[in-house]
Amino acid sequence: MRALLIYPPTGLFDRTDRCQTPLEFASAQGARPPMDLAYMAADLEAKDVECRIIDYPVEGGGFEAVRRDLTSFQPDYLFVSITSFSFNADMEAARIAKEVVPNVVTVAKGAHFKLHGTEMLRSHPCLDIAITGETELMATALLRPPEELGSIPGIAFRGERGLVQTPPRPPLEKMDLLPIPARHLVKNELYTLPNTGEPLTVVLASRGCPHQCIFCLVPSVSGRKVHARSVGHLMEEIQDCVNNRGIRNILFKADLFTADREWVEELCDAIRKEDLGLKWICNSRVDTIDPDLAKKMRRAGCWLIAMGIESGNQEMLRKMKKATNLQAAKSGIDACREAGIETFMYFTIGHPWDTRETVLQTLKFARKLDGDWAEFQPCVPFPGTELHAIALRDGLMEEGPETGDGVSPLAFSRTYSLSRKELNRLRLRGLAMFYLRPRFWFRLFRKYPLSTLWRFSRAGLASMKATLRLMLRRRLWKEKPREASRS
Repeated sequence: MRALLIYPPTGLFDRTDRCQTPLEFASAQGARPPMDLAYMAADLEAKDVECRIIDYPVEGGGFEAVRRDLTSFQPDYLFVSITSFSFNADMEAARIAKEVVPNVVTVAKGAHFKLHGTEMLRSHPCLDIAITGETELMATALLRPPEELGSIPGIAFRGERGLVQTPPRPPLEKMDLLPIPARHLVKNELYTLPNTGEPLTVVLASRGCPHQCIFCLVPSVSGRKVHARSVGHLMEEIQDCVNNRGIRNILFKADLFTADREWVEELCDAIRKEDLGLKWICNSRVDTIDPDLAKKMRRAGCWLIAMGIESGNQEMLRKMKKATNLQAAKSGIDACREAGIETFMYFTIGHPWDTRETVLQTLKFARKLDGDWAEFQPCVPFPGTELHAIALRDGLMEEGPETGDGVSPLAFSRTYSLSRKELNRLRLRGLAMFYLRPRFWFRLFRKYPLSTLWRFSRAGLASMKATLRLMLRRRLWKEKPREASRS
């Protein structure tokens, strides 16, 4: 039996279910390896299924390449990783598969299916099965005969009497049941750090977050309870990366890496004990990091921490249920700076209550915090979030992600008082305010060689050009006046 697992040629995204970031617009973030597919492939290979993984946006090739690969490989199963922004375009791969290999079983995974499983099957007859929950251990379960699919939780499929969506699959609590992902099927050399060009891989560390931010998909995708892999199990995978793949740069994937301080400290001790020359990145809330923990992480090889600061206005933080404050943001950034850890600050603009004044406060706050990197992301009302319900109720989505037509999330943002055009202009202003400061470039010149500075400059300019191209499209400049309720 054979399985082909792909990222379709529909744009460069972070296809992590909780993020789905279009990397074309990212100011300082490169492509990440398809580890969701690598986990599924490892599960399948354990059942003697021959697998291939192809990331078309990174490896190159359009749908003609998909057709050629399907023709030559003749898979029994096609697994497609989709995003909420691109799934209509992504489904072209399933349609081609049915033409080339009529008996192939087409399967898709992505956060969008959590709420829209049967709906997506209805609108795309080429799709046989949609995975509506966690995916890593689902692949082999789907190898059953069609009449047995109804016993599998967490899927939508075509039954004999019509479309069926089974009950949700409970979150995986014993994370050590996950296999070591099939990195031998991934072209690891294509995924590199934007600053050094060295190979970078992603290692799943934990899942779940107890907080209630209204824009976040984590409660829907992973749940509010944090489940972490044991340190011993994590170290097995890290040793495989270093010893068998020659990869010493790791991004720890977690919804909240620093949720459990004792676990983080235990992992840091294990990394230092093994002395693998590891350099790693993680995320944190601003209120789950302090100088002592940051210094311990730095000694273990952590060099960058991403933090969701979101806004520079306290009232916006309250309304988005961030449950933090501006002083905590300053303390978190200061703790990392004191430890010698770089910080990547994420801000979201375009919440329903945002005004020009509150967005400008956010842009100025980012500059005042003076972290090493910053991104101003559009606020996307993903289905399954509280923000989505608000946006639908108050008519704030002229185009929602459920259109799935490959449109950037920059096209979705609208507030009670700001148009999409105004928000995109403010985003560009924020990038300019942060990255065109002499202080920023002086710090870069002190840290990095000229080759690295050139990489960063190209990435930043490409992001701003992509945003401008999007704004020049007629649908963004042609504003449609509409009154929206503020209730």
